[in-house]
Amino acid sequence: MNRTELEQAVYEEWHNMHHNASIRRFPDFQNEYEEHLFWETLNEDVSLWCEDLQAWIEEKYGERLTFYSFGRSGATIAPAEYMLPAGGNLFGGLSLTVDEGLDGYNQLKHALAMFREINRYWADAAANIPEWWKDMKEGNDWQTLIDEHDGKILRTVQVWK
Repeated sequence: MNRTELEQAVYEEWHNMHHNASIRRFPDFQNEYEEHLFWETLNEDVSLWCEDLQAWIEEKYGERLTFYSFGRSGATIAPAEYMLPAGGNLFGGLSLTVDEGLDGYNQLKHALAMFREINRYWADAAANIPEWWKDMKEGNDWQTLIDEHDGKILRTVQVWK
């Protein structure tokens, strides 16, 4: 792969981070309570998964990255260190400065391998969400709580003080 092709591959892999954590298959929820519990638990676990990925990338690639979720649903998870500023909580373009010659080529190869690993990690995590949720329910014995909430609806009340 020549340098131009490698640069293109790096930018394509960065672009592939857009919605890299999109959930394609959702569990079937028994009721509104289970759905609420699912999103609460998923938000907590995504933070843990970001920490795990951060440690793995640091160990394998020697870079300590900070992962954030972007967009309305948080379906894009990317390292802040490589992102150009973007308004709001939007996923931005790639900020990557590379040297000339062989050093620059090696920097591009490094970035490409790292970005591919990040995208693979989130694709695998998102693809296994129904199984993860089943394990979470069984491991925490939540089915009884879910059953107790059949027919109930969460209501939020505003209180003026």
